[in-house]
Amino acid sequence: MLLFSNVCKKKSMKVQEEKIYNYALSRIFAYEPLQARQLIEKTGGAAALFGLDDEGLETLLGPYHKLLPQLKNPGLESFARELEDICSKGFRFLCHYEDAFPTLLNQCEDSPLGLFIQSESTDAQIFSRELTAIVGTRDMSPYGAEWCGRIVHALSECKGKHSIVSGLAYGVDITAQTQALECGLPTIAVLGTGIGNIYPSAHNLYAEKIVRSPGSAIISEYPPVASVSNINFLRRNRIIAGLCGSTILIESRIKGGGMSTARLAASYNRNVYALPGRNEDTRSQGCNLLIHSNIAEAIIGCGELLKSMGLKRSGKGSMGGPGRKSQSVREFYDGCIDRSGIVLCTTLYEYIRQHRGCSIEDAAADTGIEFRKALSIVHMLENDGFIDIDLLQNCMVKRGA
Repeated sequence: MLLFSNVCKKKSMKVQEEKIYNYALSRIFAYEPLQARQLIEKTGGAAALFGLDDEGLETLLGPYHKLLPQLKNPGLESFARELEDICSKGFRFLCHYEDAFPTLLNQCEDSPLGLFIQSESTDAQIFSRELTAIVGTRDMSPYGAEWCGRIVHALSECKGKHSIVSGLAYGVDITAQTQALECGLPTIAVLGTGIGNIYPSAHNLYAEKIVRSPGSAIISEYPPVASVSNINFLRRNRIIAGLCGSTILIESRIKGGGMSTARLAASYNRNVYALPGRNEDTRSQGCNLLIHSNIAEAIIGCGELLKSMGLKRSGKGSMGGPGRKSQSVREFYDGCIDRSGIVLCTTLYEYIRQHRGCSIEDAAADTGIEFRKALSIVHMLENDGFIDIDLLQNCMVKRGA
């Protein structure tokens, strides 16, 4: 221990001694964070654990524990230099005992001892927000992509500080995270590799954008150089679920990472929501199963979802806010969008009011509004509480709006 203490006192050492002890323990108990946490609780801290002599360690763990040799001779000097090198490359290691460590994740018994972070924002700025996970299949359908965007947009209009959490994978993950950035929401990408080894590599540019975006971050429980391993992707799902008060499953087969994350969230007593779909569509079968099993609540509309999550939109107009019974569409958007936009909003709203259950295509064709423009306006009307759009994409005026 004397040599290690001397190493820590060197001017070149930029990390705290207790952090090094926790880093070493997290590396030794890489796949058993629950046991590591139990040992910390019994001894009063990672430093206290490493301060035990051989007899004390054998009394605590038993003489035949598989990790006993590593705890007796942990090579702390090597771990100290390793962590110092990591920090010198712009990465951070946030320990479970630090104030900024995410509270909800810390409540999970299998939470990691620390998280590696890459971000231009502080740890407090990243984890002080209300976090919502949006996950699902890599093979996302247009239906799933549309609903993913609508849900993220609706969350971006809510009161308070929110952030979207996902895994940077193809499909639902990257769609949710890029949509979040476009809507001005921070996003946290939880990797199954090291933060210095982005996977898939095709998402390197997205990762760089996330790192630079205020309140956003790339995080992992694995050292930055950790490579691709299937088991690590399954294990990282518990972090996505543990970070968040709510998990939203967009699309998933019966067996998939999204299903794993949703089930883990349920086991942590968090809110779980799933987008229902056609029974014959394999990408919706996982969601339908969770709904049928009462594990997840069905998403039938953005307004209902936000209400169930205890969220409210703020402001008015396209920046957020539900339609008000005392206001017409024209009054509601006055001052928020230009006159021509208000005319288009009013025209589409009146058409939908007169043609209950019409499709967006019919509304666009009959009013002479270009389809993409009509689609954008109709979704804005829905997000602001004037209309509802059902799962078949039929539009109707919201009661009381």
